[in-house]
Amino acid sequence: MIKVFLKTSIMLGITLGLSLYLSKAFSPVSSNLKTAYLSVPEDTLDLVVLGSSHTQYGINPAVIHNETGLYSYINASACQPIRVSYQMLKESLKTQNPNLIILDVFTMLPDQSVCYDESIYKLASDEMTGMEKINTLMMLDDKKKAFDYILSIRMYHQLWNELDIESLKISNEDLPYDSFGFINLQPKEYLFKYMEGPDKKYRYDLNQSDLDNLLKIKALCDENNIELLLVKTPFDMNQKNYDALMAVWDFAKENDIDYLDLNQYLEEMDFAFGVDSETWHNTNWGAYKNSEIISEYLLKNYKFNHVDNEDVNRNLSYLKKSTLFGLLLNQVDPYNFFKYASKFDGIIIIKYNGYYKTSIESAENALLNEMGFEYDFINNRNTNYYGVSVNGKLKGYDNKEFKTIINGNEIIVNKNEIIIDGKVLKDTDGELTVVVYDSDFYWHQNMNIDYGSKWFWKNDCDGWVCK
Repeated sequence: MIKVFLKTSIMLGITLGLSLYLSKAFSPVSSNLKTAYLSVPEDTLDLVVLGSSHTQYGINPAVIHNETGLYSYINASACQPIRVSYQMLKESLKTQNPNLIILDVFTMLPDQSVCYDESIYKLASDEMTGMEKINTLMMLDDKKKAFDYILSIRMYHQLWNELDIESLKISNEDLPYDSFGFINLQPKEYLFKYMEGPDKKYRYDLNQSDLDNLLKIKALCDENNIELLLVKTPFDMNQKNYDALMAVWDFAKENDIDYLDLNQYLEEMDFAFGVDSETWHNTNWGAYKNSEIISEYLLKNYKFNHVDNEDVNRNLSYLKKSTLFGLLLNQVDPYNFFKYASKFDGIIIIKYNGYYKTSIESAENALLNEMGFEYDFINNRNTNYYGVSVNGKLKGYDNKEFKTIINGNEIIVNKNEIIIDGKVLKDTDGELTVVVYDSDFYWHQNMNIDYGSKWFWKNDCDGWVCK
């Protein structure tokens, strides 16, 4: 009898394991394991961010690396409940041993009900493996659907005739992770709507299940000697959500959990709803500001055992290029244009036609210097300056015409034009023109300054067009 039981158990185990394995092969790509997290070299991440899509749009690992030198990954999912964040934490620790976990608390607030849908469990499970995937799918009310997702061979068995031997190779090695979980959202309207958080007015009772799972997350972090930081990125909060957020922070204090409320930094960040954020999701402009504040907080409050990794650096380089492109695209504020250009690697071309009426003062001079053009533009404002910098280092300049070759591309800059490989660049007729290229010369963005206009013309804009 015992032998029969053992044989039956072994056969059931083999059948279940084989079914789970083949389920991945039978699933179409859109339903298969989506996470690129497993492709990140093991034990290289310094911090992992968990939570809802607010962090996917609101925190940029490229900016954090620029400001701190640390590696981070946004292992979040749409409207991720706290109990799912616990499963995601367990999943994250399978391949990484970070010093810090950052947890978004949006789904502890009442507005989470707006985005709640059973599909959120399926979305989160796509970023998980093993028991964490199963545990998350079993949170579905429809258990039949949960089992179909777990054993998706049941749902997609009709695809058997489309499979080949390559379909059975279940691997994450080739999944690119160069977004690091960040979603690059462009501003859609050039609007500046400044907000202040309301004062706490009413007592709000948080969901007990959320509190229990938050304590489980803290316990798991403590068990692995990992620090835990709760965050809330900026979003348009009503009174009820604000009271709930204050209740979360009160609970955090009571349980010795660190937190950072970015909604308290709106004025310091000059954070504007419209250009920096939609109602809930922050744009790449807003994510930059959030990530700067987070970086400053990390350096002041935590210690990290960072080790450089060539593969991670290579993938971060791609994210930095796409980040810079997004920050400069449609950018009409020269101060931000120059600041962002100075923060990332790239090729910067300057065409400055000297004139005694230029409005260059110390702030503007500093920005030009930070882009690699070490020159006194204040005391030499009458003198022409045509130059090129590469990754923040001056390649060279001249006051009549400057020529150079970078990565096989010829650059000529003079009073009238900027020429790249024999072609005159369009839209470079400003009295001061700055052009930013990525290192591959794949894209470029221009900024023209007319000395007769203000350097900062935010209030003189109609949509994206400025006078």
